[in-house]
Amino acid sequence: MGLFIVAITWGAPNLVGTWTFLVLWAMRTSAKLNLYFGVRNLSEDFLPSHLTYLKSFFRRRAMNGFFPLSVGAAAAVLALMVKHALASTTPASEVLGLTLVGTMLALALVEHAMLVLPVSTTALWRWAMGSRAVTPTPDHPDGPGAGETFDAQGAQGVRGAQGAHSAHGRPASQAQPDRHEHKKNALRAEAAPHPLDKNEKLLHAR
Repeated sequence: MGLFIVAITWGAPNLVGTWTFLVLWAMRTSAKLNLYFGVRNLSEDFLPSHLTYLKSFFRRRAMNGFFPLSVGAAAAVLALMVKHALASTTPASEVLGLTLVGTMLALALVEHAMLVLPVSTTALWRWAMGSRAVTPTPDHPDGPGAGETFDAQGAQGVRGAQGAHSAHGRPASQAQPDRHEHKKNALRAEAAPHPLDKNEKLLHAR
């Protein structure tokens, strides 16, 4: 699909869209590969509970061999774009396009840098985690560690399901009819005639 987009747009008077697609695709692929090879900040805290198994595919390392190559190549492309944009012979429309694409590439480099810097990125995005609880740990003082991120709504549902069981280990749906049956038996016992004692029997005999 990407090759098709490049093929139908290459050679057009305005290539801003093509360069934007290439930058986003290349830097996203680079980020995925760096996560696979191993980086310091994996941001696994943002995985929902049903996707926590993906942590087994990640490797935590201070640096990997692919990271300097990917960042160096992106930085070189950014330097060429800046140099071309600052040239006096570059048209104003082309300068604008290079500025837009170069800004996205610079932000992608900042994102790559956050993968290896000794800082926690969880605090930056805590507002976006919604109702998830964040439990600080020694390894992650600003966010939860492996297996400690959970959804508060899901936890509330689990607690509700646990509280729905009666003392005998039966669900509340089964315990509710038992209570009604107990009340019916009590009413029947009150309405039933009591057995007569000896004095009452003598009075009835007379």
